[in-house]
Amino acid sequence: KFNPMTGTFLVAWSDGRGGGRYPDLYGRVVGFSAGGAPTFISSDTMFSSAGGFSWWEARPGIAYSTASRQFLVAWRQLSDAEIHGRMVSDTGAPLSGDLQISQDTFGEDLPAVTYNPATDQFLVGYSGWAPDYNFSEARWVQAGANAGPVGTPMRILNSRQGVWGGDAAYNPVTGKSFVFFAS
Repeated sequence: KFNPMTGTFLVAWSDGRGGGRYPDLYGRVVGFSAGGAPTFISSDTMFSSAGGFSWWEARPGIAYSTASRQFLVAWRQLSDAEIHGRMVSDTGAPLSGDLQISQDTFGEDLPAVTYNPATDQFLVGYSGWAPDYNFSEARWVQAGANAGPVGTPMRILNSRQGVWGGDAAYNPVTGKSFVFFAS
């Protein structure tokens, strides 16, 4: 995701460099030189918790807070099939411990993250599955010094047909955030 304060990007990916069976989530800050060549601003940093692992097939969700000047990176953790997150500085350094965003015993997947500058909060949407239905939920995450999930997850949709990853966006005209999923 783009950081408008520094003109750089935070990129994140699942990486099996540890040689184990499962990957961890890594990230780094990338910029561009005056000539347009990519430049690594930070070194690779592991964002997932040791032993928690990320999911190869599920991309992370990332958004940037212009007020707190930090990113929220959210991913599906393999060890408990829940959505986890971490606050990351605009230089790529982890700022928080592991933030468990989803809260149930079902499998959540494909987080999408957007940021609301009026509240300095992120909205994380994700899909999931349960024994009898599929669903999508969203949960607010506070940025800044008091970083962490706010309230309980909000159920958006239940479907017997399946729910697949979508996206999240903030509308500055209305001050509203929008999360959507395919069903």
